[in-house]
Amino acid sequence: RHGRARKFSFLPNERPPAVQQHQITPVFRKTSGIPLAQPEPVGGILGKLSIDPREPLARTVLEQMLDASAGISDRGRELFTAPGVAIGIAAARGPGAGSVLAANDLGTLHVAADATIANATVLRAQLEILGHRFRGISPSELILRAYEEWGTRAFARLRGPFACAIWDASNRRLVLARDHAGIRAVYFAVLPNHGV
Repeated sequence: RHGRARKFSFLPNERPPAVQQHQITPVFRKTSGIPLAQPEPVGGILGKLSIDPREPLARTVLEQMLDASAGISDRGRELFTAPGVAIGIAAARGPGAGSVLAANDLGTLHVAADATIANATVLRAQLEILGHRFRGISPSELILRAYEEWGTRAFARLRGPFACAIWDASNRRLVLARDHAGIRAVYFAVLPNHGV
């Protein structure tokens, strides 16, 4: 039934009735999961788009954010900055995942992608037939070439978990996309008078 709020009881009734009337029962409780010996860095994409296209962004702050995200594995750590925009990526999974920053030959498109594209071979072959040339095998470059060819319709062709940020300098447009199942999440915030 849609539109009705349902009340769920998450905790068993553990307190005596006299005490329960005067105390608030907590809704959430720490779960007993398997503790990690060492927390692993999560990696991910970060960036900022300013309302003022001339605003110089604090590169050192963005690098500190990448360092915090990358942890000890900074092999996939890269940062692109231009007046009013910055896109960075820190890949905790290392070079095998192919999470890097890619740019087109003209420098008008920059892509940061954290992706594992299952149909990469097929897409690469289609794009090569259409005249695109690849420098490497990273998912970022594949997403870049697909975006060059099909625009935002390219995301419907990607199979597998992905999240990406594309800076289209020609149109001064930031494109954020993720896989359809939401395995790789994308979070953003609109900052009043500052940008995204």
